[in-house]
Amino acid sequence: MSLADAILLDSIVWPLCGALLVLGKRLTATHPASMYLIFHVLVFSSRSWGLVGGADRFMQMTDAEAVRALVMADVLLAVLTASWLLPAPARWDERPASVKPMNPSVFLAVSIVALPIGLYFLATNTYTAGSGLQDRAISTSYEIFAITWPGLVLLAAVYLYGFRWYLVGPLAAYLLFMGLQGEGRFRLILPSILVAQIYLDRKGRKLPDLRVLVLLGALVVAFPGLDALGESYRTGTLSTSSVVKTLTESFGDLSGGTTSDQQIFDQFAVSLTLSDELGHPQYGRHFVDLLALPIPRPLWPDKPATNEHLIAISTVHRPLAEVGTVFTLPGELYTDWRWPGVVILGFALGRFLLWIYHRAYTLGYGSVGHFVYLLLAAFFVQTFRDGLSTLPIFLLVENAPLMAMALISLHWKQPKPEGHGLAPGYAAWLRSRA
Repeated sequence: MSLADAILLDSIVWPLCGALLVLGKRLTATHPASMYLIFHVLVFSSRSWGLVGGADRFMQMTDAEAVRALVMADVLLAVLTASWLLPAPARWDERPASVKPMNPSVFLAVSIVALPIGLYFLATNTYTAGSGLQDRAISTSYEIFAITWPGLVLLAAVYLYGFRWYLVGPLAAYLLFMGLQGEGRFRLILPSILVAQIYLDRKGRKLPDLRVLVLLGALVVAFPGLDALGESYRTGTLSTSSVVKTLTESFGDLSGGTTSDQQIFDQFAVSLTLSDELGHPQYGRHFVDLLALPIPRPLWPDKPATNEHLIAISTVHRPLAEVGTVFTLPGELYTDWRWPGVVILGFALGRFLLWIYHRAYTLGYGSVGHFVYLLLAAFFVQTFRDGLSTLPIFLLVENAPLMAMALISLHWKQPKPEGHGLAPGYAAWLRSRA
């Protein structure tokens, strides 16, 4: 099959899958299918068109490798679509007798601990306008993750109490500041997705309205250019004209499939070849390496790296580990389990995501289950990009304060029916949403 034929096949597969999901009334703003379709089109489909247009290729990726990767991506999309179109069992929508709500008292207790720590690292490990391009010395990743804690506390407050001006204002300022750091773009993108999901669920909307579409569209366009904007901010050269120029170039590169972020398709394609050259599947061994993740490296200098699976397939001519290659979800499934992983585990993953989606909305807004699901839904795009191994890192490390709020609320004594112990008006609002 030629690359042109593979692109033609892809141009049939993803619109067909999208149409079936729409007709099956599966697509909502927080349904896993919505995010995966967007991811597939922006990364796999648009990049393949960019290759035809002569875009530079990652590590001399060949047409044959690109064709194989695109076909594999289409197979996984078809498998996931089938898993989402199958009816959900009735028991998935059975509401339990008691539902654990997110407890505002727990939120306050965790915030008292997390907020001062987060503000300290936010002040000592971020860049201000004109601070220059020098890198800060980071001894442990905990310093990096703690930077996000002030934003996470504000996100939890918005979830509990709504879009009050005294919450939205600081949150917007925080996200803007994170977007101008020039690194860690997930600190802007993922919280913004979560904000949009909270807004839609509080409004009772299944599909985005115009304001949410504008917000998400702006994030998609700005994402490739955030590094350049951050560099301008740190060098003190940020201006209206530089912002307009960067965003215009970002939009052109994105639509042409030539951004460095879209090259993860090439990385996915190359990793398939190197995985075959390794001679055997890796059987998910890199998940075991995550057990050592909580231990700071200064305490265990030789602890296993989280990219051992990359090191295993890297070669002198294609040093994937050195450049921080990502597999994407289909690449990870194939590298670990070959085609049975793409088809069988892909289908099982789709059903699992559908199950947690149904359970979250059966429990209702304000419940622990719904809150944790929105965290996952905001992170879906990163999971599809970097693989399933990122999930425990995201939940337990990057979102430690929010998961602490959820887990403590889950084991907190059930409040009385009249809402004793909850914030004023919160219990009545929960009942109205239910």
